[in-house]
Amino acid sequence: KRRLRGRNVPLAMAHPPREVVLWAAIAGVASGIVTVHLLVGQRRPGKGKPLTDLGMTAVGIYSAMADKSGFEAGLSAAAGAMAEDSAASRTTRTTMAGVLTVAGLMSAVVASHAMDMAHFARVAVGDWSRAVTRPVRLLLLGPEQGGNAGVLDVNVAWYRVWPQDVDRNAHMNNAKFLRVGNYSRRSLWAHNGVWAVCLSAQPHSVNLIVTATTIRYRRELKIWQRYSVNSRLLSWDNQCFYTEHLFKVGDFVHAVQLVKYRVVSEDKTMTPAKLLSLADETVISNLPPALTPELASWLEYDKRSSLSLRGTTK
Repeated sequence: KRRLRGRNVPLAMAHPPREVVLWAAIAGVASGIVTVHLLVGQRRPGKGKPLTDLGMTAVGIYSAMADKSGFEAGLSAAAGAMAEDSAASRTTRTTMAGVLTVAGLMSAVVASHAMDMAHFARVAVGDWSRAVTRPVRLLLLGPEQGGNAGVLDVNVAWYRVWPQDVDRNAHMNNAKFLRVGNYSRRSLWAHNGVWAVCLSAQPHSVNLIVTATTIRYRRELKIWQRYSVNSRLLSWDNQCFYTEHLFKVGDFVHAVQLVKYRVVSEDKTMTPAKLLSLADETVISNLPPALTPELASWLEYDKRSSLSLRGTTK
């Protein structure tokens, strides 16, 4: 296994290999054909020939998988079953077309899930919506109210618990809170102008890397429930930002997350204070807000944990 030696690894590198996605897609096609075959067989027991074609299609695809002959062989088996009887009725052709359509949709769902397409689509939609609404806000509200928010302002982003977010308990899975927190931080940095500075800090690129996080769950979020995430910058030091994210329904806080963000740059000259001053001229970057008791205790834990892992108690 190749070590990455602490480099900033893109999220896409954590995805399964291409072969895994390919076989997942093949399995989706075959499973869809078998499923529809069984459903059609239940309702139309008198149509033996079409059902045989459907069965042979599924068997052909599974055989191709077993022999590792590739996705092309599976598609050939499906096409062969459709073309075997050129005098087949329109009903048969329609049924087969429906089978392949359902199988294709199922394989697309399987492949998109394997590649985590929902995450990237959600990030893209969020970035696009902010890019579209920003000039509209500037036009209608002017630069003072329609421009960037202050770096210390609270950013409120709204979400809903969708079926893909829940587990067997019908509430949002604990890991999903962390992912939504990521969306919320992206919204925070975009609205206060920090991320725009990171992207424009040429010739030396600047990035924000999460180095620690903790979350406390107080009450579940149920499926279809609408909630907000209130994000704010709590404080900073010579290397890191510290943010807080409150998952709320009404006034009740369902979960609270603390995040430690490291500011990194190629020339190693960018600091949190300098980055904030470039994004918001009104902030007194050299005087960060005092640490809250919760944040101070968490940072003490973070320090002790680091010392323990290094094998020292100094």
